[in-house]
Amino acid sequence: MNRTLVELACTILVASKLPEFLWELAMEHIAYVRNFVFMHVQPDMTLYQAWHSIKLDVSHLRKFSTPVWILQQGPNVCRKMLPKSECRAYVSYDEGSKAIKYYNVVTRNIITSRNFKFLDRDTLPPPDEIEIDPPSQGESSLSEGEREGADTRSKQSIS
Repeated sequence: MNRTLVELACTILVASKLPEFLWELAMEHIAYVRNFVFMHVQPDMTLYQAWHSIKLDVSHLRKFSTPVWILQQGPNVCRKMLPKSECRAYVSYDEGSKAIKYYNVVTRNIITSRNFKFLDRDTLPPPDEIEIDPPSQGESSLSEGEREGADTRSKQSIS
């Protein structure tokens, strides 16, 4: 079991491109996730279910090194028009509280915060394309939808 955990932790550290000194948190994350895996003895039950006799909700589980947005607080808060949060790498849940541990690449520290937000790329709508360049001289300033509406109005007024 120990060798399995070590090799899985090594794999997620390499895949996430995080430094090697985070090996302990990677092992902790792997052990936490392994408790949710089905057992060979009872294929319809996890270790957590066998121990606590309740079915576990796994909607809170996140991938190691998932981007997480951390709210800046305290005396180091930036000016009004600058971003109020920073993107960091999630490494673990803090035991016994509703906080997470994240890795700050700039300071090379592992910090705990309760003010965080995971942004799932799957649930976000795709961004709309914004046209910044003005239309060229040959084109009118109306958009395609406005041109179609103007064409139908002019056809209706003719008939």
